[in-house]
Amino acid sequence: MSKYLYKQYVRVVAKWPRDQYKSRERDLAVFLSREVERQFRSDRSTFDAGLCERRLRGKLLLKRCCY
Repeated sequence: MSKYLYKQYVRVVAKWPRDQYKSRERDLAVFLSREVERQFRSDRSTFDAGLCERRLRGKLLLKRCCY
């Protein structure tokens, strides 16, 4: 299940538009990419699949509505 969620997160983040006018430290796409890597590399015992799915749905909704 976590491999599936990780792939879904990576796909969403890869499609997120990058802001060419902001530095890499302030770009939301770069932040999301780093945050996904950090969350999925952290301790597996605290992994909550339901929470990850809800966050993924939220990111998908943001991407559809805002961009």
